[in-house]
Amino acid sequence: MNDEARDILQRILRFVAECEQERDKLVGTDDAFLRKVGYKAIAIDLIQIGESVNKLQKKYAEILAKQPNIPWRQIIGLRNIIVHSYDNILEEEIEEALKMNLPELKVAVESLLK
Repeated sequence: MNDEARDILQRILRFVAECEQERDKLVGTDDAFLRKVGYKAIAIDLIQIGESVNKLQKKYAEILAKQPNIPWRQIIGLRNIIVHSYDNILEEEIEEALKMNLPELKVAVESLLK
Protein backbone atom coordinates (compact mmCIF):
# COMPACT_ATOMS: atom_id res chain seq x y z
CA MET A 1 0.00 0.00 0.00
CA ASN A 2 1.37 3.41 -0.88
CA ASP A 3 1.64 6.38 1.47
CA GLU A 4 -1.35 8.25 0.07
CA ALA A 5 -3.72 5.31 0.57
CA ARG A 6 -2.36 4.76 4.08
CA ASP A 7 -2.87 8.46 4.88
CA ILE A 8 -6.47 8.32 3.68
CA LEU A 9 -7.19 5.26 5.82
CA GLN A 10 -5.60 6.92 8.85
CA ARG A 11 -7.72 10.00 8.18
CA ILE A 12 -10.85 7.84 8.23
CA LEU A 13 -9.81 6.43 11.60
CA ARG A 14 -9.23 9.93 12.95
CA PHE A 15 -12.73 11.03 11.92
CA VAL A 16 -14.25 7.84 13.33
CA ALA A 17 -12.58 8.63 16.65
CA GLU A 18 -13.91 12.20 16.53
CA CYS A 19 -17.44 10.88 15.90
CA GLU A 20 -17.12 8.56 18.88
CA GLN A 21 -15.85 11.38 21.10
CA GLU A 22 -18.68 13.69 20.10
CA ARG A 23 -21.24 10.94 20.58
CA ASP A 24 -19.87 10.21 24.06
CA LYS A 25 -20.26 13.88 24.97
CA LEU A 26 -23.94 13.67 24.01
CA VAL A 27 -24.75 10.71 26.26
CA GLY A 28 -27.17 11.89 28.93
CA THR A 29 -27.27 15.45 27.61
CA ASP A 30 -30.71 17.00 27.45
CA ASP A 31 -29.48 20.45 26.47
CA ALA A 32 -30.97 21.02 23.02
CA PHE A 33 -28.27 23.45 21.94
CA LEU A 34 -25.42 21.11 22.94
CA ARG A 35 -27.12 18.22 21.17
CA LYS A 36 -27.56 20.28 18.00
CA VAL A 37 -23.92 21.39 18.02
CA GLY A 38 -22.72 17.86 18.77
CA TYR A 39 -24.74 16.26 15.99
CA LYS A 40 -23.58 18.93 13.54
CA ALA A 41 -19.97 18.14 14.47
CA ILE A 42 -20.64 14.44 13.92
CA ALA A 43 -22.29 15.20 10.57
CA ILE A 44 -19.18 17.08 9.44
CA ASP A 45 -17.01 14.13 10.48
CA LEU A 46 -19.30 11.75 8.56
CA ILE A 47 -18.94 13.98 5.51
CA GLN A 48 -15.16 13.75 5.82
CA ILE A 49 -15.34 9.97 6.16
CA GLY A 50 -17.48 9.80 3.02
CA GLU A 51 -15.07 12.06 1.14
CA SER A 52 -12.14 9.86 2.14
CA VAL A 53 -13.92 6.65 1.16
CA ASN A 54 -14.87 8.22 -2.17
CA LYS A 55 -11.23 9.11 -2.82
CA LEU A 56 -10.17 5.56 -2.00
CA GLN A 57 -12.91 4.17 -4.25
CA LYS A 58 -11.73 6.27 -7.18
CA LYS A 59 -7.98 5.76 -6.76
CA TYR A 60 -7.53 2.55 -4.78
CA ALA A 61 -10.67 0.43 -5.23
CA GLU A 62 -8.58 -2.71 -4.80
CA ILE A 63 -7.93 -1.74 -1.18
CA LEU A 64 -11.65 -1.40 -0.40
CA ALA A 65 -12.29 -4.71 -2.17
CA LYS A 66 -10.35 -6.41 0.63
CA GLN A 67 -13.24 -5.56 2.98
CA PRO A 68 -16.32 -6.46 0.90
CA ASN A 69 -18.68 -6.56 3.90
CA ILE A 70 -18.33 -2.84 4.52
CA PRO A 71 -21.02 -0.82 2.69
CA TRP A 72 -18.52 1.54 1.05
CA ARG A 73 -21.06 2.95 -1.42
CA GLN A 74 -23.55 3.57 1.39
CA ILE A 75 -20.90 5.50 3.31
CA ILE A 76 -20.36 7.69 0.27
CA GLY A 77 -24.14 7.94 -0.12
CA LEU A 78 -24.54 9.09 3.49
CA ARG A 79 -22.02 11.83 2.80
CA ASN A 80 -24.10 12.96 -0.18
CA ILE A 81 -27.33 12.92 1.82
CA ILE A 82 -25.81 15.00 4.61
CA VAL A 83 -24.26 17.51 2.21
CA HIS A 84 -27.37 17.97 0.10
CA SER A 85 -30.03 17.71 2.83
CA TYR A 86 -28.09 19.08 5.78
CA ASP A 87 -31.00 20.86 7.51
CA ASN A 88 -33.24 17.81 7.15
CA ILE A 89 -30.95 15.26 8.77
CA LEU A 90 -32.41 13.93 11.99
CA GLU A 91 -30.43 13.07 15.09
CA GLU A 92 -31.86 9.56 14.88
CA GLU A 93 -30.42 9.03 11.40
CA ILE A 94 -26.97 10.10 12.53
CA GLU A 95 -27.24 7.97 15.65
CA GLU A 96 -28.20 4.94 13.56
CA ALA A 97 -25.20 5.46 11.29
CA LEU A 98 -22.95 5.71 14.32
CA LYS A 99 -24.26 2.52 15.92
CA MET A 100 -24.49 0.37 12.81
CA ASN A 101 -21.59 1.44 10.64
CA LEU A 102 -18.88 3.08 12.70
CA PRO A 103 -17.72 0.10 14.79
CA GLU A 104 -17.48 -2.14 11.72
CA LEU A 105 -15.79 0.58 9.69
CA LYS A 106 -13.20 1.13 12.41
CA VAL A 107 -12.31 -2.58 12.58
CA ALA A 108 -12.16 -2.85 8.78
CA VAL A 109 -9.90 0.18 8.35
CA GLU A 110 -7.59 -0.97 11.15
CA SER A 111 -7.36 -4.34 9.40
CA LEU A 112 -6.52 -2.68 6.07
CA LEU A 113 -3.72 -0.74 7.73
CA LYS A 114 -2.03 -3.91 9.04
